Amino acid sequence: MQIMEWIDPQGAQLSYTDHGEGKEVLLFIHGLTDSLETWWENILFFSKYYRCIAINLPGHGSSKANGFSYDLESYVQKVKNLIDYLQLDRVVLVGHSMGGQISIQYTDKYPQEVSRLILSAPAGLEEFSNEDRKKLLSLLMGSGQGSGGVNPFAGIRNYFFDVENPLIVKARKTLEKTVSVTLANPAQVIAKSIKGMLEHPVSDVLPRIKIPVCIFFGTEDNLIPNRFLHPELSTASVAKDAASLIKDVELHLLDSCGHMPHLEKHTQFNLQVYKFLNRELYG
Repeated sequence: MQIMEWIDPQGAQLSYTDHGEGKEVLLFIHGLTDSLETWWENILFFSKYYRCIAINLPGHGSSKANGFSYDLESYVQKVKNLIDYLQLDRVVLVGHSMGGQISIQYTDKYPQEVSRLILSAPAGLEEFSNEDRKKLLSLLMGSGQGSGGVNPFAGIRNYFFDVENPLIVKARKTLEKTVSVTLANPAQVIAKSIKGMLEHPVSDVLPRIKIPVCIFFGTEDNLIPNRFLHPELSTASVAKDAASLIKDVELHLLDSCGHMPHLEKHTQFNLQVYKFLNRELYG
């Protein structure tokens, strides 16, 4: 996978990959502690039909942090910078987890720039009360240094359902490398990013989205919903409640799948996305 770099208007050194050709562009946005490598199984498939671009968010992969604040609005701005730099028009945004929440917020802010939205286990759908947020932020920020209570590797163990699958073993090693090598201060990055996500829930945004949306969740997702704060909820209930707020939506719940449907069930994910992008052929 060839990685390209550019300096954005704020002086950040960011990286991306660009594969395939076609009038329609799929722009892939990874999740927290991940990198653009998470999309490789999807890019291999879709680059035969579309131009596929994937970004490394600031402080992830080979993109530098450069004093990045890790709030959601700043993440959205970095995506905007890449779209402007490459002079892209009406992209299909494909986002995973935090990248899904970024994609939703981007679509709300720049609706004229997005033609369709594809979300893999998107963050931001679960409702948190003010008390819930206080509990989570207290745990994440610990003593105020942004590291107390956060184990950067704990979440990675919960990303997948089939942990013995060779593809998943490889993906987990890549994630752990991203956390340990490319993130200067993993615990602080995680804490600040989650704080940013908690501050921008999407329940009010979803009804404003008028473009077609395709959502995927694994039924064995261990991260959504939050099992500590919301043990009474299920992944399916969170997904269905969110989908009910969107005008034009497809929801796919994948069995025997964890928090990374696009990777753990990439064949099924790719097929359903292709059908979604070609509704005129499949009805």
